Amino acid sequence: MKELSTIKGVVDEIRNMSEQIAAAAEEQVQTNQEVSERTTRIFSISKHTAATGNFMSKTSKIQRELAANLQEKAARFEVPKVY
Repeated sequence: MKELSTIKGVVDEIRNMSEQIAAAAEEQVQTNQEVSERTTRIFSISKHTAATGNFMSKTSKIQRELAANLQEKAARFEVPKVY
C-alpha cells in the first residue's frame, strides 16, 4: 500500500511538471508570435521610411533644379536705373 502511495505521489509530481512545461511552452509560443508581429511591423515601417526618404531626396533634387533655374532667370533680369 505504501508503494502505491509513493507511485501516486511521483505520478502527481510528473503531472504537475508536465502542466508547468505545457504552460511555459504556451507562453513561449505567445511571446514568439508577439515578437514576429512586432518584427513584421518594424519591417513595414522601415520600408515606408525608406520610401519616404527616396521621395524626399527626389523632391529636394527637383527643388534645387528649380532654384537654380530661377536664379539663372533672375540674373538675366535687369531693373532700369532711375536717375
